[in-house]
Amino acid sequence: MTGLSEKQKLLVDELENQLEVLQVGTESLIYSYEKCQKIGLKKVYSFQELESYEALTSRFARIADILTQKLFKTIFMLLQESPGSFIDKVNLAEKFYIIDSGDELMKIRELRNEIAHEYRLAEIQQIFSDVLDYTKTLLAMVQTTERYAKDKFFHNPIKFD
Repeated sequence: MTGLSEKQKLLVDELENQLEVLQVGTESLIYSYEKCQKIGLKKVYSFQELESYEALTSRFARIADILTQKLFKTIFMLLQESPGSFIDKVNLAEKFYIIDSGDELMKIRELRNEIAHEYRLAEIQQIFSDVLDYTKTLLAMVQTTERYAKDKFFHNPIKFD
């Protein structure tokens, strides 16, 4: 990483830290996902099953936030890009091939927002179903983003002007 400014070095260090946090969080998400797959979708859940699903939805939302709010921000700062809105971030991530599908990321963001807000009991079933459906997509995005970041900034660091 020779030739980087002090600010760029700090950003690369921050990116490395964020990738470590993302890895730990992803392992927890996978654990909860596998557990909830075994439970399946039901009309009535035991308290223990609800607790498992609550952990899954919380971990899903946290990973979505780390990916879109922290990791993307740092990557874009290193690329000297400054997207404004969330849709701008999604479009830029797709443009740079950080993710495969901006539409899928928008769906994940909508689901994250549903999880973050108080939802009614009648909506829980749909949220649990959607989180089970979109966890693999989120995990794939985490993997492609990690690969992009490592290839771009660690294995063959880009040269900054």
